Parts: sequence; structure tokens; C-alpha cells
Amino acid sequence: MQDHAPPEGFQPFDTTGFSTHIGPLFGRRAADGWVFGLRLAPQHMNNGGVAHGGALTAFADNCLGETVYRAAKAPCTTITLTVSFVAPGRVGDWVECAGTITRATASLVFISGRVWCEDRSLLDAQGIWKILRR
Repeated sequence: MQDHAPPEGFQPFDTTGFSTHIGPLFGRRAADGWVFGLRLAPQHMNNGGVAHGGALTAFADNCLGETVYRAAKAPCTTITLTVSFVAPGRVGDWVECAGTITRATASLVFISGRVWCEDRSLLDAQGIWKILRR
């Protein structure tokens, strides 16, 4: 059985719907926001034996969206998410994701972020989220 145990300081992060297929996910409060984590497992790999780009993208989308949600204190949805794959992830890697809001309007939030493992960037991301007012 794959050990999904996170490093110290990370707590389980509740997920629902599609996000349950990505994790289990973890989170911890950081000085400037939140950092989310995931232990890469066999189900995250592609046929070449490295992390599938779709798995890393889904992880980034979830984490950056959660960052926007916590900042806006309102539901939000991804409008665009552009990713650049930088390095491969492997089974057992502990990967983290964090984002920085670069601009916000009344209804849109612009964010940049990355997914990394130790000192290696795996993915860089830029996105725009729509704040959904009820």
C-alpha cells in the first residue's frame, strides 16, 4: 500500500467530487497564504512512468482555486489555466503547490503558482478565476 503520509505540519484537506480522485490532499498555513501537498502514487503516473501532466494540472487547478476561494471568501471557477511543465515527478515524491494573487477585480482574480518537489519546479501556472456571487 502506498504511504500518503505528509510531512509534519500538513493536515488532511477535505475534498469532494472530482478532487477526491487527485488525492488525498493536504494543506498547511504558510506566512503568506496556504501550501497544499500531495504524495504522488502509481495512479498519478503516465505510461512513461512519470507524473501525468493532467494529474499535476488538476492538482494545481484545485490548489490555486482554493487559494482564490479563501481570499475572495466566495465560490469561484477557473476561467483559464495555463501550465508549463518543467520537470517530471515520480512515485513517492511529495509535491507542493502554492499561488500568489497578482491582481483582483470585483469579479476576477489573477493568480500565478507552481508545483514543486524539494528544490525542483515541476509545473508553473498562470490562471484567471471568476468569483461567483450568489
